[in-house]
Parts: sequence; structure tokens; C-alpha cells
Amino acid sequence: MLRLVNVRKIYRVRERGFLRPRYRLVKALDGVSLEVGRGEVLGVLGPNGAGKSTLCKIAAGMVKPTSGQALLDGVDITQNIRHVSRSIGVVLGPTLLYYRLTGYRYLKFFAKIYGVSQPEQRIHDLAKTLGLERWLNTYIESYSLGMKMKISLARALLHDPPLLILDEFTMGLDPKAASEVRGYVKSSGKTILLTTHNTLEAESLCDRIALLSAGRLVAVDTLGNLLREVEDRVKLVATIKKSHHRSQQDSEKASSLGDRRDRVEMVVETHRLPEALRALVSQGFVEVETKRCGLEDVYLKLCGKPLTD
Repeated sequence: MLRLVNVRKIYRVRERGFLRPRYRLVKALDGVSLEVGRGEVLGVLGPNGAGKSTLCKIAAGMVKPTSGQALLDGVDITQNIRHVSRSIGVVLGPTLLYYRLTGYRYLKFFAKIYGVSQPEQRIHDLAKTLGLERWLNTYIESYSLGMKMKISLARALLHDPPLLILDEFTMGLDPKAASEVRGYVKSSGKTILLTTHNTLEAESLCDRIALLSAGRLVAVDTLGNLLREVEDRVKLVATIKKSHHRSQQDSEKASSLGDRRDRVEMVVETHRLPEALRALVSQGFVEVETKRCGLEDVYLKLCGKPLTD
């Protein structure tokens, strides 16, 4: 359904100069190719600055790529905005919000733009589904961040598009609001391209996960296949009991693990687990917990950098 072919995007960024402005080139995306099949949820995982938002804007037809193509059902998105507007719903955070409108008038405005038939019924159906009924006659400026995200999602769904593009759509939400929004997205049955740096979100929602690092696509696969990259590794979480008084010598030894506090995390290969446990105990760590490696560890292994700073 949605296909990106060798997409590159280079921005010319202005910098302040002493006598005249200077410019530098920033490569936001570097030859990204991926496909989202009909009915599939594809998650793009990466830290801030990886190029996730640029990818979403190109897929939605909001930004033209420097080179490459973005195709929706074989149609070049950047060349046919009418086709895009009818077929795609976009949520780029709590944006495109008019604070001096009530939720109802805001949705009514966009329903007219999209040419929605029976807009009254559609608005009330979405409001009921997303828990917005009590807030429809309230000005958007008084909404919480969670409510703003929900009204943004309602706006994106008004014309019942087959494709949703969601960029960090739960960022900043409290756990309850995030869970509610994820629940609706998961049950929508739509084709979805979403971006996140939340591994739990990617694991719970996505059929496949793409790893994006510094504008480059490193891997695209199912969660199960990605986790096979670290199936021969285990994560150790070691701590010192409060009742245990570490000697100065123990503290100096512990610093060799790269952590001067009373807690340290490390990932080791399974066959080196006994050796690592002995080393931790000898350095004063008396509580050691083993955990299975997850997506964060996969990202670190394949991309060479942590998912979060």
C-alpha cells in the first residue's frame, strides 16, 4: 500500500555568521526504502534526531524528498495531493489545533474540508470511541495534553482514511491516556505507519519494526526475528544492599564496570555469564538479577548507539 523507494532528504540549515550567514547541509534521511502492507502496523523505532518525523512528513506528502519516491497504491504522493488527502490521516503530535474553537466546531470545520457525509453522526461516533463526549463543547485551549492528542486523532480519522501516519503519538501522555490511545489504534484495523522511541509501544502494536539510525534504515523485521539478534546474550542488573557498606577498595573496583553508583547494568554473552557473576560478586555487588535482552539491546547491537540518551 505505502512504499518508500530510496528516499533521501537533505536540509540546508542556516547558521549565524560573524558578517554574513553560513549554511550547512543536514542529511535527515539517507536512502530509506520500506513498504507497509495493507492492514499492517509498521513501527519505526529510533532516538530523537534519527529522521522519524521527516519520514512521516514525506510519507504524508507534506515534504518533498530530495530524491526517491513515496508511493501510495502506486501513486506518487508528492504529485497527487488530492489522492493523499482522501487516503491518509496524519497525527504529528498535538498540532493543527485551533485553541479558540471548541472540540465540536474544530471537528466540524475539518469534516467540511474532507467532505464527510453525515458529519454530525461521525463526530459523535468518534467522540464516544475516544472518550471526548464530555469535552466537545469545551474550548481546545483548556484541554490536557492527552485530550489534545485524542482530538488530533479524531481529526485524522474523520474521513475514515485507509492509512494512518502517527508520529510519536503518545509522547508526553500519562500512562492511562497513552494506553487508551494505543488501544484504539490497535483495534482500528487500518494500515498504520507509526514512529516511536518507546520499545514497549513498538512491541505491543507493531507487526514489523524498522530500526532507524541517523537517517539510515538499519533493519526491518518482526519482533521475534529482531530479538534473535540478542538471544545469545543476557542482561545483568547488579545492586548493593543498603545494609552492605562498600569499602573504598570495592568502590574502586566497581568503577571498572563503568558505573560508580550502587547499581550497574551490563549485557554479556550467555557463555560468559558465570564469569560475569563472579566478577560482580568480587566487586561488592551482592544482588544480581538476570533479564532477557529486549529491543533496546537489539538497537544498541545493530546501530552501535543507545536508543535513548
